[in-house]
Amino acid sequence: MRYALLIALIGLTVFLAETTMGESNPETGLVSFEVKEMPEFHLAFVEHIGPYQGDGALFDRLLDPLIAWAGPKGLFNFPETALIIVYGDESSPGAQPSMRMCIGIPRGTPLPEGIREMTIPGGKHAVGRFEIGNEEFGKAWGLMYGDLIPSHGVRPGDGSAYEIKLNDSDTHPEHKHIVDICIPVE
Repeated sequence: MRYALLIALIGLTVFLAETTMGESNPETGLVSFEVKEMPEFHLAFVEHIGPYQGDGALFDRLLDPLIAWAGPKGLFNFPETALIIVYGDESSPGAQPSMRMCIGIPRGTPLPEGIREMTIPGGKHAVGRFEIGNEEFGKAWGLMYGDLIPSHGVRPGDGSAYEIKLNDSDTHPEHKHIVDICIPVE
């Protein structure tokens, strides 16, 4: 029994060393991980309040009005334009799940009705790059909070956690999403 436990602990240590040193791990979809300074993002967004997990069409419904407005104005040219999804803090009692579909815009851009603006401050973030399918986002976020952040001697800080979308999953050979999950840390 002790021998099996020792082998299991050695295996866990090797797994953590592989994932926390920024190396790729196909089992988790992790491509890289680092703690780094992120820039400030000024964003236009459309918000959804309520459940969103498992509703892939919701993401398109939120993105459509942003593209319809920003595209003709030359404000949306993916992947050069930041496409960011900001998730609400659900840790307080009674908080409802929420998400904001955002695109990067210059400050002072006039916005139409139904589209609002926000700024995500820059600062120190844990950033995990993942290549994952639709059903693997929860596992990726769990890996960030449960393993990667604690093993780097930092802890989640105040501020918004978000994903930066880096590809169009419809054009990926396996229809996977390449995203940076960014969590403020201290």
